Amino acid sequence: MHSADIAFKELQKALLRSVVRGGATVDEDTTKPKLPARAPLPETPVYAQEDSSAPLALVIEDMPNYQELLKDLLEEMGLEVHLAKSRNEATAHIQAHRYDFITLDMMLGPDDENAQQGMYVLSLLERYQTGVPVVMITSVDFNRDDTAEFIASGAVKHVLGKPLNDKKLRALVDKYVQGARR
Repeated sequence: MHSADIAFKELQKALLRSVVRGGATVDEDTTKPKLPARAPLPETPVYAQEDSSAPLALVIEDMPNYQELLKDLLEEMGLEVHLAKSRNEATAHIQAHRYDFITLDMMLGPDDENAQQGMYVLSLLERYQTGVPVVMITSVDFNRDDTAEFIASGAVKHVLGKPLNDKKLRALVDKYVQGARR
C-alpha cells in the first residue's frame, strides 16, 4: 500500500471520529441513527488534491450491484468514481474531496426505513458540496415533503427511479458535467 493510500485511510478514520464526536452517531446494536437536526458545519473543508484530470463522481449506494452498475456507467463516460456504501463512508468522502457529480440512494441499509441516512447525507452535501449536481437514485418516491426543500433549493438536480434508466443518467452527466467542461 502506498504512503498516500495509508495517509488517506488515516484521514478517513479521523474524519469519521470527528463526525461521531460532533453528535452524529449510529447505535451499533440497532443501527438506527441518532441524527442532529442538521449536519454540523465544517470549519473550512480541505479537499484532497486529485491525481486525475477526469471529473470526479461519488456514488452513494448500499447495494453492491447498483454500486458496480453506476461505477461502470460513470467510468464509461470518463469520470473517476469513488464509492460509498454507508452514511459514514459518504461523510468521509464528502469532507475530503470536491466532486463534479454525485448519485445518492436515499435509503442506505435495510434498517433505514424512513431514509434518515439519506436525509443526513443530503444535509452534508448541501453544506460541503454546494453547487455540485446531486441525482437521487431510489426505489422509493422521494418527491414528498421531507425532501421537497432539497429538491426546491436545487441541491437535488434530478430523481431517477430503480431500475435505473442508464440513458437518463448519461443525459444528466452530459448536461451537468460534460456540458460544464466544454
